Amino acid sequence: MSTKLYNVLMFDIYNIFHRVFFGNETLTKVDDKLVPLDAICKFFELVNSYINKYGIKKDCRLYWLMDNAKTMIIKRKQLDENYKKERREMPQEFYDALNLIELILKFYRDGVLYRKQGVEADDYVPNLIDKDIKEHDHVLLFSTDLDWSKSLLLDDEHDICVDQYIKNNEILTVKTFETKYGFKPTYSNICFWKTFYGDSSDCIPPTLSNYPKQYFLDVLNKYSHVDNFIQDVEDGKLTYLDTAWRIRIKQLSQRMRLNWNLITSMNIDVSDLENWKIECSYKPNKLLIIYSTLNVVGRFDERVKVETKSDSIWSMLNGETLDRAN
Repeated sequence: MSTKLYNVLMFDIYNIFHRVFFGNETLTKVDDKLVPLDAICKFFELVNSYINKYGIKKDCRLYWLMDNAKTMIIKRKQLDENYKKERREMPQEFYDALNLIELILKFYRDGVLYRKQGVEADDYVPNLIDKDIKEHDHVLLFSTDLDWSKSLLLDDEHDICVDQYIKNNEILTVKTFETKYGFKPTYSNICFWKTFYGDSSDCIPPTLSNYPKQYFLDVLNKYSHVDNFIQDVEDGKLTYLDTAWRIRIKQLSQRMRLNWNLITSMNIDVSDLENWKIECSYKPNKLLIIYSTLNVVGRFDERVKVETKSDSIWSMLNGETLDRAN
């Protein structure tokens, strides 16, 4: 069975590098800093394999999406100071490596890069899909983060699809997501899932972790926002809920609304996307300087090589010599 190809690839840079960092932490001194060069090389080897396997060979559009590394996620931290509080603090060399990866990506291939203070990588995805995805586009998202699944899409009428590569060759489509999780991957459905059942990776606590599955599916069928669900519970419109459930939901309503606000993506204006966009283009001369400084020429990018002369040094004179007396 042939591999499906896509003409748009979007990469969760932090997510991918975080996965390759462990096991490749060996540090190499570069100027006055210690850098995990093996991890950087492994990152680009992995990205190259994704592009070569899943990207169309011509005119494939690449999006490099970055969290703002060590910067606090300001808006969400203001809502809940515990947001991502338990995320493992990485050593400084991890963040230095991300900065070098960003530098290389600017000259690595034609594409666009986004990195903005206070904006997480998954915030860009629904906004970019609304703005940039056109008829006949097939998009593949590279991230293990369930937040990215909010943008899964299948539009047969316009021949548009958005799928998500998780890892180990597992690709989530609208259909395989529904088979795996038992509900369709709409934006609001995933927000409800994480509001009820939490997300330990982002330190979002569950509110209704033992809410019966059949009740949860009814919520997905009826509501697109948690406020409407809470209001109907308080008004007694969900007759299958007993008094204990109604009391519990009312007690947890503030936390549920907080979870919902933490989970929903930022509404980014189109003009902001244009202002934040960094155009990337392949520049081998720039890459050669970077690779030479890092001493990684030829390790993951065979396009960029140090030019060497095979002729003898005498041939460089090109016959421009004077006869000299013995």
